[in-house]
Amino acid sequence: MRFFNPGLATTRPSDFLHACEFHLEKLEHQHEQQPDAAQKLAVLWINLGRDDRIAALANQGDSQKLNGEILHRLTQALRHEDRVCLADPNQVWILLPQLPNLAFAELAATKIRQTLETPFMIENRVWQLHLTIGIAASPDHETDPLGLLNAAEQAAKVATRQQEGYTIAAFHQRNHPQTLRALQNELRWALTDNSLEVYYQPQIDLRTGACVSAEALIRWQRKPGEWVAADQIAAMAEASGMMYNLTMFVLHTVGRQHSELQAQGCKLKYAINLSASMLDDPNLAAAISDALDIWGIPPDHIVIEVTESSIINDVERAIKRFSELRALGMQLSIDDFGTGYSSLAYLRRFPLNELKIDQVFVRGMLDNPGDARIVKSVITLAHTFDLLVVAEGVENAEIAQQLQALGCDITQGYHYSPPLNFSQFKVWLSKHTTAPPP
Repeated sequence: MRFFNPGLATTRPSDFLHACEFHLEKLEHQHEQQPDAAQKLAVLWINLGRDDRIAALANQGDSQKLNGEILHRLTQALRHEDRVCLADPNQVWILLPQLPNLAFAELAATKIRQTLETPFMIENRVWQLHLTIGIAASPDHETDPLGLLNAAEQAAKVATRQQEGYTIAAFHQRNHPQTLRALQNELRWALTDNSLEVYYQPQIDLRTGACVSAEALIRWQRKPGEWVAADQIAAMAEASGMMYNLTMFVLHTVGRQHSELQAQGCKLKYAINLSASMLDDPNLAAAISDALDIWGIPPDHIVIEVTESSIINDVERAIKRFSELRALGMQLSIDDFGTGYSSLAYLRRFPLNELKIDQVFVRGMLDNPGDARIVKSVITLAHTFDLLVVAEGVENAEIAQQLQALGCDITQGYHYSPPLNFSQFKVWLSKHTTAPPP
């Protein structure tokens, strides 16, 4: 990892955390002395949405020049006391101390987007960024550096999924501890009394138009009309040690419902999302295999989806777990491919079956040449490694047609169907063609 230091405002990750801790201590002391002084500290987690991920590998010099220009623009746009860290080529952390209120963090996020989304010209080439920003503040959300970074990261993920410029952190708010604890307790009960549901979003083979698989998605309706977002369910499960139970709930629910669909003649694959923390479990493959045996699901009908960022954090661990799962016959997919900055060298080491292109790029490919180039490059890259390509976020026929022209294998999105509960999914399948998975 390479870090740039063109000025005092830029820093390495370790120094960034130290600076954050220093300002948090100052903030705590100030609040002790002046309780009514409502100053805040904010951390911004910025996903740059670079359109140079593939091309950068062929021209690392230009990519590094872009890194320098990004940091230069940020140091010009921010205050002297602010701190900037280029955590990796697609991720920036910003520390904003001494804010009068949270609205100033939102103003900073807006200014940063305007500053960095203006195209860069480097060596006669235009470079375009598509930012999403997560904002977390102290004392509102967390009171320690790592907690603030984590809260800001989760908010950035929500911003990416909802296609918003920025999102403010939620739930882990220090001034609402009872709300979080109550929700975690509710989630624990929901897991035991089957209040959670698994929804299915069909995946379509572009060659035949048939449904060949479906992604299994967790859903939780706390009360009539009030749904808890899947990202928030996952965050609470991680924080309270329930992720294993949540994953097993999804697997067993899929298994039970698979048996019913199989009796109707439907032979589908099911994509199951796996969190990064699950890769730490040395018994992961055995636990999943046991669940499949109970319900008689052939292992090759299960696709384990892991996000790109979760495998980059510990490549050797991820390769070991993936190899164990593949040895049992399961298929493996990298989800949200393109949102991180992994080395292509990793792809030849991972025992993968498919790459899944993030919906941000798919949705933008008709209007944004950068997104279209990313989609085309990922399809070409995947086929070079004999991998299937799944594109999510297909909203209309025009996107589906362009993906088909580019050689994409499988698509999913609201053009075909929103996620459906099991009863709705059965009705949908009765009206559409299904086929054995490729």
